[in-house]
Amino acid sequence: MTTILIVDDEPDLLRMVSIALSLENFETLTAATKNQAVAILHHAIPDLIILDVNLSGHDGRDFCKELKSNTAFKHIPVLLYSADQQKLADFELCNADAVLAKPFDIWQLTATVKRLAIKVRLT
Repeated sequence: MTTILIVDDEPDLLRMVSIALSLENFETLTAATKNQAVAILHHAIPDLIILDVNLSGHDGRDFCKELKSNTAFKHIPVLLYSADQQKLADFELCNADAVLAKPFDIWQLTATVKRLAIKVRLT
């Protein structure tokens, strides 16, 4: 089973994304802060990370750069999402594998996650 770490400081969105992906037979881990995500990564290596750009006190793009520069995590695809279109425009600079603009359709989210999950299985 594919495990996805979802990092978002908005509780309702975090819960909605987790439920939607669980219904698609993905195992989900959730974190409301960067620190919580880091703690989870010390114990479990997910197959995919979904990361909000606007985290309380942190920029998800910077966190993505950190993950992609760390040999233990650089192989994990990262999906960034944000309501700020400009912050998504330069997603290649942080080595994100995909982006979604908020508000997004849940079908769009699951399709993107499935595409990234297939990529993980093929490598």
